[in-house]
Amino acid sequence: MKTLKYILFVILPLFAFISCENDDGDNPGFADDEVPRIYMDWQQYLTRNVGDVITLSPMVSPSDGATYKWTLDGEVISTEKDFSYTITQKMVGLLKFEVTRKEASNSREGYILVPNDFAPKAYNKKSVAFLTGNGSIGDVDWDNITHLIVSSAVVEEDGSLNMSNINGLNLSVLTTYAHHHGVSVLLEVSGILNSYLNAAPVYQSYTFYDNAVGSKYKSLADNIVEQVKAHNLDGINVYMDKANTANGLFAESAKLRDFYLYLANEMKSGKNVLNEVEHDYIMTMSVVAGWTRGSLYTVAGLTEYDWINVLAFAIEDLDAVPHSSQWAAENEIAQWMTTWIGPIPANRLVLGVPTFGVHFSGKPADYTWGNWGSFNTYVSYKAICSKYPDAPAKNGIIIKDNDGDKSKEVDKIYYDGPPAIRAKAAFALTKDLAGMALWSIENDSKDPAASLIKQMNTSLGN
Repeated sequence: MKTLKYILFVILPLFAFISCENDDGDNPGFADDEVPRIYMDWQQYLTRNVGDVITLSPMVSPSDGATYKWTLDGEVISTEKDFSYTITQKMVGLLKFEVTRKEASNSREGYILVPNDFAPKAYNKKSVAFLTGNGSIGDVDWDNITHLIVSSAVVEEDGSLNMSNINGLNLSVLTTYAHHHGVSVLLEVSGILNSYLNAAPVYQSYTFYDNAVGSKYKSLADNIVEQVKAHNLDGINVYMDKANTANGLFAESAKLRDFYLYLANEMKSGKNVLNEVEHDYIMTMSVVAGWTRGSLYTVAGLTEYDWINVLAFAIEDLDAVPHSSQWAAENEIAQWMTTWIGPIPANRLVLGVPTFGVHFSGKPADYTWGNWGSFNTYVSYKAICSKYPDAPAKNGIIIKDNDGDKSKEVDKIYYDGPPAIRAKAAFALTKDLAGMALWSIENDSKDPAASLIKQMNTSLGN
C-alpha cells in the first residue's frame, strides 16, 4: 500500500451532530435526493500500531436503501456499514467512508498513521522549517525538511510557559508524523512575538529575558525541558527577546549565558529513547538580524547548541526596498563568522529565509519608523502566488514604481521567490553553512512548482 507523499489534510470533520429537520418524533419520510447524514465518533487523525484493530459504527440517516463503502488509499476494504479492520503494515493511509442512497451520497475521510520507527533522515545540508500555531500538520512538506521547529512556547511575565498558541497543533500527533518521516521536532521557546509573518519579538518586551536572568531561571529551564519530554519532542530552539537598549546589548549578559548553558545541559543530560533506541536531544537558538545581533555574544559560542538559526530577514528601511535581500543575507552571515560576536564556524550557522513579502505603498518620503506600518504590510508568499500567477518566477511584483524618487508613490511587493532561494542556497553551499531554514512553512505555496521549501531542499543537494 503506497505511502502518501503529501498529506494535505483537507478533511471534513469526522465527529458531527446535525439534527434532522422536522423531527417531531414520527417516522419521517425522505425524498430520493435526501443527502444521508453521517454521525461518527472518531478523531480527525488516527495513530495506530501494527496489530491494532480499528472499529467504527457510524449512524446514517436516512439509511433506507443505502449502500456503504470503506476504502483505504482508494482500495475497497469493506462494504458493510459497521467497520472493523486489523492493521497489518506501517503506512500513512487515507480512510474513506462513503454512503450512497438512491440519488444522493455523502462521505467522511481521514488519515491513519501506523508509524515507522524513528530513523533521522540523511541529508547533505539541514533543511529546517518553522511551523506556528497558525498552521497545521497538513502544512508540513515532510519530504523536503530535515527538522521542524514549532513556534512557540511563550515565556510570560510571571515566568510561566504559555503553550496555548500551539496546543491546536496537537504536538504528540505532530511528532508521531514527523518521526514516521525521519524528521526531528524542536520546541521553540520565545518571548512574545510580534506576528507570525515577520517572526520578530515585540519591541521593548522582555518577558523571556527578565525571567532568564532572574533568580528562578532554573525552574523556567526545568519547565521547558519537561514540556519537551511530555510531548516526545527532540529538542529546544531558544529565541530570546530583542535587545532594544541604546547600545543593542543586554545588561545581564553573564546571567543570560548561565541560563542558556543550564538549559542546554539539563536537556542534554539524558537521551531521547524512541523504540528502544537512544537519540541525543538537539539544542539550537535563533537570532535576529541587524544591529542588536551583538546582544547574544556571550551565548553564541556555546558549543552545547548544535546550530544557530540566523533570521536574515525583516530588515526594513525607510524606503520601498527588499527586506531580505541577497546582500543582507550574506552580510549577516559574514557578521557572525568574522566579528567579535564569534567567530562562529560556518557549520554551526543556518541561514533563515522568509515565506512572506512586504507590500509597499504611498510615498517613501513620508515613511517614518512611527508610521511605517501605515504604509506597508506583510503578506504571505502563498497569498502572493494566489494573486499573481507569475510570482514564482520572480522576487518582486511591481505595480507602480517611482524609479528611485521617494516623493512619488509606489505599489510594489518584495519577497523571496524561488530565484532568491536558489541564490541563497548557492551562497550557503559556497560558505559550507549547516543549511537553511524557512519561516514559516504554513505560508509557503503547496504547488510543488512554486514551493519555497522544495526549492530550498533541492538546491541544498538533499
